[in-house]
Amino acid sequence: MTTGSYSFGSKSGTNSDWIGDYTTRAWSGADRPTIPKGTPPEERKRLASIPHPYTASIARTVSPPITIQLYQWVGTGGGSGYWNKYGKPYSSNVPYSFGAPNYPSDPWSSNHDLQLLTNLKEQVFNGSANMSVTLAEMKETLGSITSIAKRINALLEHAVTVHSLSGRKRRRYMQTLVRRTVRNRPIRTMGDYWLEWRYAVRPALLDLDSHCEMLAYINNKPARTKYHAKHKAVASGTWRGGSTSTTHRARAVVEVTTKANNWLVWSGVTDPASVLWEKIPYSFVVDWVLPVGNFLSAVDFWRKVEGTFVITHKVTKQANGCFGNDGARVIGGGGGYSQTLINLDRMVTSNPPIPYPTLDLSIRQVSTALKRAVDAVALFGLPRRL
Repeated sequence: MTTGSYSFGSKSGTNSDWIGDYTTRAWSGADRPTIPKGTPPEERKRLASIPHPYTASIARTVSPPITIQLYQWVGTGGGSGYWNKYGKPYSSNVPYSFGAPNYPSDPWSSNHDLQLLTNLKEQVFNGSANMSVTLAEMKETLGSITSIAKRINALLEHAVTVHSLSGRKRRRYMQTLVRRTVRNRPIRTMGDYWLEWRYAVRPALLDLDSHCEMLAYINNKPARTKYHAKHKAVASGTWRGGSTSTTHRARAVVEVTTKANNWLVWSGVTDPASVLWEKIPYSFVVDWVLPVGNFLSAVDFWRKVEGTFVITHKVTKQANGCFGNDGARVIGGGGGYSQTLINLDRMVTSNPPIPYPTLDLSIRQVSTALKRAVDAVALFGLPRRL
């Protein structure tokens, strides 16, 4: 086991009252394998690349001098008043006057772990194609596509009819068509069209693309055994008028020793749980807040692949600036303050942990929030009479 720490930079003052640019680093981990003298270059390279568990923490703080002006509240009666300068400005620093920044909590959850493993599975098997799931949903997919084709054909027939008419006959035909459309609940119909596109036509096109990619991969399989995937989660906040953030990045690498036959994986016969889950009505709605689909995919991946997994988590917390006011104190010259905290953890295992999914009602991406809002309105929010 190797541990150590060191510090560098300039720092003037005490632990809670200082200015400067100061960095500390500490680490702990297993030792790298010893490489004997005379080892051939290829073997030396292989030994040097053997992964080992490792943890590290890095903290850098830039703390310039700041100026603080005190104010006092002067009441004028009736709850009104104003702030008035009190005394002369004085020099200070952020660590002494305000302490450490408040950072957003780590946004990473077990759901992100499941997404990371799902991403890695797609890399190992070159996609998420599952013929059994596609066949199980084929009836509904073909029904939606047929319905869309019929509506397009009807629209074209109406266009031809309108074009062939003229004068009063064309006007009456258009009025009849509008009345019929209004009677058929146009808003509800548009919601149905949106859902057909989102959960029938679009997935069918993506499945077709995935199947083509996977078949091409099977027939032209490259000679490789190492695969990697990544995922991240970000949370933002503010502190003393400045911005703060917590970013959690994770990277998974697997050196595969054995894995399931690609044809069996593509067929989906070895993953009946995913097929059953996709056949449950509104399972995609459940996946919005409880990613059962990703959990089943991760379990399926764990069953089909053996090898060495290296999973690295890196959590970065950043604060930029310290200014504004906190009531009786106004800060000047604090824009140069910053702090960066990094925690790194690397795990090496042959049996990656697969956590259970957790309920997550938060939506951190605007695009995802808008799509789900439209989906929810189309599913549950439109009155049947519209």
